Amino acid sequence: MNRRKRMLGWAVLLSPLLAWAQIVLPTDKTQFRPSTLVGYAKAQALCVACHSPWVVALQPASWGREEWTAQVRTMQREPKARIADDDVGDLVTYLVRTYGNERTP
Repeated sequence: MNRRKRMLGWAVLLSPLLAWAQIVLPTDKTQFRPSTLVGYAKAQALCVACHSPWVVALQPASWGREEWTAQVRTMQREPKARIADDDVGDLVTYLVRTYGNERTP
């Protein structure tokens, strides 16, 4: 019996077990770094529509306003993001001061 038929046979035999088993992924507990900046609340409200806050933390710490602005503008084009032009400045200020090259230790 060839390998493909054996694999199909196992799939048929195991399918009731696989249907019964439930895979539960852990929840993402990552949150944006707290701040008193207005952009913090906006990031919590707007950015998580598309991705987890840990994605922001993965960006280079050397990024300045230019890089963060470009990133926010890119996200602005995503349909789920709903980032208004008026929100860009607040978001960039929060991101560059919290994750970028204007942060304080």
